[in-house]
Amino acid sequence: MILLNPRKIKLMEKSWINIFMKKHLYIYLILFIILIAYNSTADDSQSFNQINFFSDEKTAVEKLKVDPTEDNAKELAAIRFKYAIELYVYSKKNNDWDAFELALLYASSATKLNPAEWVYWLLLGKIYSEIEVEGVVLALDPLQNAIKLNPNSFEAQSLLGTCYSRIGEHVNAVIYLEKAAKINSKKLSKGLIQIMVHSYAKEPQLKRGIRFFKWMIKEKKASPYAKIALALLLRKSGKQSEAEKILEKVSKNEQSPVNDKKMAAYLLDLWTKGAKQ
Repeated sequence: MILLNPRKIKLMEKSWINIFMKKHLYIYLILFIILIAYNSTADDSQSFNQINFFSDEKTAVEKLKVDPTEDNAKELAAIRFKYAIELYVYSKKNNDWDAFELALLYASSATKLNPAEWVYWLLLGKIYSEIEVEGVVLALDPLQNAIKLNPNSFEAQSLLGTCYSRIGEHVNAVIYLEKAAKINSKKLSKGLIQIMVHSYAKEPQLKRGIRFFKWMIKEKKASPYAKIALALLLRKSGKQSEAEKILEKVSKNEQSPVNDKKMAAYLLDLWTKGAKQ
């Protein structure tokens, strides 16, 4: 068993995740789902020192060497998962590549020590997805493993779909993004909807995209922005009149978000000018 070298990465003197170290895994899952959205709330006024925060890992490694049981391996995996999250958050806040690389190593180690925990695979896939091109491809297998273990994970399904879109595999992209939308349509952000529109338009699957967004709207599972997405696909398929009627409803609906109303009005104006040219 090789102890990963912390390489003197600067970490917070008091780790908020350490408080939960001995709690149930679902607490880590909650923390990680927050991490997916990544909007760090760490107090920048807290002091940082180059100190060793890995004593619990050393203890777990020695314990596993003496008694190589499954439970001891799981304990070490949980510790390395914890540090992978900390290092990843730190690397994002401070643009620190060394911390990012170490986060990747710790996340990878967690999956090897305890491959049955889907959230470990999700974290590994998330970190890989931050690396352009090559990393996105490497993210596919960990995310697929996460989905095999937990097919109802919105985060895993949506991230896998996004990765497929980024490498140009648009058929696979919409398959997983549709699954994510069916799991929890409320989490389907404008960004994810835009990726779906992009992927539907890139392959000969416009009809599929139109059917899907119509279904979401009919079942009242769609945000107002999904109606704009539907209008874009309808126009792409040559049904501009139908698309314009949808945009008119969005632009005049008082319950529509202000930005969606502005977008609908902008597209209507743009299409009208285009028709005159």
